[in-house]
Amino acid sequence: MKMGFVASAPWIGAVIGNIFGGWLSDNIFEKRRKPNMLLTAVTTVIMMYSLLFAPNNSFVLGALLLVTGIMLNIGYSTFLVYPMGIASKDKVSFAASIVNTAGSLGGAFAPFLIGVLLDKFDWNIVFLFFAGSALLTLFIVFSMIEPKTEEAK
Repeated sequence: MKMGFVASAPWIGAVIGNIFGGWLSDNIFEKRRKPNMLLTAVTTVIMMYSLLFAPNNSFVLGALLLVTGIMLNIGYSTFLVYPMGIASKDKVSFAASIVNTAGSLGGAFAPFLIGVLLDKFDWNIVFLFFAGSALLTLFIVFSMIEPKTEEAK
């Protein structure tokens, strides 16, 4: 039962984070996507770093993973929606294909890279790599200029 909670916690958090992130983006940030993306990038750095010090208590670890799932997914859908919002109507499918291709490549290469890191190092390096990747994402998102929507104008 304890391990079931720990294993399912990030996915339960993902559902909560996606729903809350959509509501937050539409209602609080006036349909702007960048604030959610920034929030997710910042909290991902923090959460990946905090996993370096993951407790041995299954309840506390499950709670940490639940919060991690929520925070990582507050902006998840906005990373997918953002390019579609700035693409012209006839290019939306192409923009979606680029985003999905990049995501699929990351999903394909990440397990290999993690295996290579684990062969040479330990889990601490893996979580530091994830935190560094999120920090790079944060810098990229900071550099983006989000066009204002009609409602925000």
